[in-house]
Amino acid sequence: MADGKKSRKRQRKSKGGAGQEDVAEKKAEEEPLQKQAKVDEQKHVAVALARPQQEPQSEDNHTQQSQGLSSNAQQPQQEKTEQTFYQRTNPHKPSALPHLASSHTPARKYTVSVALPGSIVLNAQTPELQARLAGQLARTCAIFNVDEIIVFDEGQDEQANDTRRFPPRPAARKWKEDGQEEGMGEEGEPQGERKPFDANGFLARILQYVETPQYLRKQLFPMHRDLRLAGLIAPLDCPHHLRYEDESAYREGIVQDVTSSSAPSAAKGASTKTVYVYVGFRDALSCRVPSHVDVPVGARVTVQMPGPGVQYPRIVSPRTPVEQLGTFWGYQVRLARGGVSEVLNDCPWSSSAGYDLVIGTSERGSSLSALLEQTSAASATKGEQGIPPFDHALIMLGGLSGLEVAVERDAKIHLDADGASRLFDLWINVVEGQGSRTIRTEEALMITLARLKTALEATGRR
Repeated sequence: MADGKKSRKRQRKSKGGAGQEDVAEKKAEEEPLQKQAKVDEQKHVAVALARPQQEPQSEDNHTQQSQGLSSNAQQPQQEKTEQTFYQRTNPHKPSALPHLASSHTPARKYTVSVALPGSIVLNAQTPELQARLAGQLARTCAIFNVDEIIVFDEGQDEQANDTRRFPPRPAARKWKEDGQEEGMGEEGEPQGERKPFDANGFLARILQYVETPQYLRKQLFPMHRDLRLAGLIAPLDCPHHLRYEDESAYREGIVQDVTSSSAPSAAKGASTKTVYVYVGFRDALSCRVPSHVDVPVGARVTVQMPGPGVQYPRIVSPRTPVEQLGTFWGYQVRLARGGVSEVLNDCPWSSSAGYDLVIGTSERGSSLSALLEQTSAASATKGEQGIPPFDHALIMLGGLSGLEVAVERDAKIHLDADGASRLFDLWINVVEGQGSRTIRTEEALMITLARLKTALEATGRR
């Protein structure tokens, strides 16, 4: 009997537990429905509150509605203006390309050259600072449309043995099978990584590298220790640094091997021949050049793209974009290891007079403010002499010791430091009353170009 009572109690408990589980399941199913109903009710209430009440319109209400309609009519026009602005410009990344089509920069034939010593990179303490210094010089010249940069040797003996840019070599010496030490030439001169740091060559190579369009750098510049930190330099973003999708009347390219392509050979007696030039596109362009012109393979050239009046792409002078459109098309770099005399004598421009305006900078020179005042139109009527008209201007800056020391150290120039000013047409001080004892060359370069920009544009022959 006791066993029967216990079994009946267990059955009752099991039935009661099952009932409780059913009730819990029903509640769990009903809770989402109740929540959804509350959300719907809240939405209906919000819509009802947001709906404007129907009231009789008064004169004030009618005036407000008319003003609202007029403001709504002006809104599409404002949106249209904003869309036109963003279609015309990109404020997040300005580019020089939209400026090419404008007429604010007139065509010009005059040139502006800058000469500075390569020893200025020795003032930087680390390789990173030296690379950034070279990049700063390149950007300054690009901003002010400099056509030529000349890196000359000041004649300092200590810079040839300077090795501060590289860490000290380990004491262990390695030898080749023939008994010659690694890193040394046949005559015992250091080569490769053991070669002493050449400040002039380093600066010239960096300037050339950053001026070259990105799609041509791997083909024109092999691996070199001077370029190992070139990635730290800010890009110039010049008009000839084009992307794949950019449209331009001119493009920089490199001549490829014609024999390796399927290009037909030039016919005998033909006035032109065809060469293939890589300009950053997937396929090389076939350009026509005169038959008597020898275009070497691997040479960098300027290509005029097909357009109005130009049926086929053709190779033109790098000066054509500047002289025809007024578009800055980069600068060329010249290395003058012979000093100041080589800078003045080896002018690359096609002119019998060479540089017809040579400007020297020194803190002991004449006031630049007075010179600019004499060059202005108001003073020109009084017969005062300012910056004369020119075809090819040269601005020369000195190093830490000054330009006078560089002139005195040149063996081909028979002038001492006191008479260095006689070598130049203008001998100017670009910062009158300077607050610092010294002005670095990179600082003097930007100050000089900024102050002379307007005067040079006014006096240069176009």
